[in-house]
Amino acid sequence: MSKESPEYKADPAAEETQKPAAAEETPADPPIVSEAEQALTARVTELEGQLTSKDTELSEAEQALTARVTELEGQLTSKDTELSEAKKTLDTQVQDFGVIKMGYDEAVTAYRKLTVSSNPTFTEDLITGSTIAEVDASIKKVNELAAGIKSRLEAELKETIIPAGAPERSGPDTSGLSPREKIKAGIQNK
Repeated sequence: MSKESPEYKADPAAEETQKPAAAEETPADPPIVSEAEQALTARVTELEGQLTSKDTELSEAEQALTARVTELEGQLTSKDTELSEAKKTLDTQVQDFGVIKMGYDEAVTAYRKLTVSSNPTFTEDLITGSTIAEVDASIKKVNELAAGIKSRLEAELKETIIPAGAPERSGPDTSGLSPREKIKAGIQNK
């Protein structure tokens, strides 16, 4: 029922109850609530602006990081390719080195055998070494050893003088003997 309908009778107690409620709402209260709401609204707007700003900064940082990651992944791929090529080159060089080393070892063995066969002073067990320099050092050592032995033998030979040719056929030298010794020596020789 509305107030304008004829059957409506105003209840004085109801009107009084409604009036104090209206009286409680004073014109001073609404501006305080609205100032607080305005301050909160302004703060919310400010914070939303800061949030939007931070979201923009975050998005820009993510884009920069994504670009850097992409750049670094490209560099990594490039380095992986270089490493793979370097490994292939190394493998090839290792195989080539193995072939060259085998040829070198064969050349050293042939050099050692040639040295032994061309010099009667050397025997295979005296000439050692797995490189040409080691074989040369071994040859030098054997030559020094042979020269030392030769000089010692020559010195011993000089000490023992053997006259050249056959000795004279004469009796023992009796020039320093007395006549009696000479007689004795003559009897003993016969």
